[in-house]
Amino acid sequence: MATPPSARLKQELDQTRAAINGQLTLDDDGSPLSRLRRELLEVLQKQRTESETFELTISQMVSELVGKKSSEAKGTQHGHTFEAAMVASVQERAIRQGHIAEATGHTSGRVRNCKKGDLVLHRMGCRRFGN
Repeated sequence: MATPPSARLKQELDQTRAAINGQLTLDDDGSPLSRLRRELLEVLQKQRTESETFELTISQMVSELVGKKSSEAKGTQHGHTFEAAMVASVQERAIRQGHIAEATGHTSGRVRNCKKGDLVLHRMGCRRFGN
């Protein structure tokens, strides 16, 4: 006796449903959804480890910078740090304007052992500095 078409359709639908459920279950370690979950957890763990390493590195760098800044503040080095940053800024602006900024903080002038001033600005042409 032949099975009616509706029974065959129901049987096909049940088989399809079972196959889909088998693919989407987390109970079976071999299912695609379980593999996806496992891979995602591995990626998250790797990301967590890298993040912790990065955070530790940054914390160490900040601690070193704080220590360096603290020791510079106790001595004269903080003035040299400021001078270097200021000279670099002025030199950058001077070059854009076609001028020359010469750092002179570590050289003495005409008067022996007299170190006044951090830089000399040589203006080229007649354009105003800062424009």
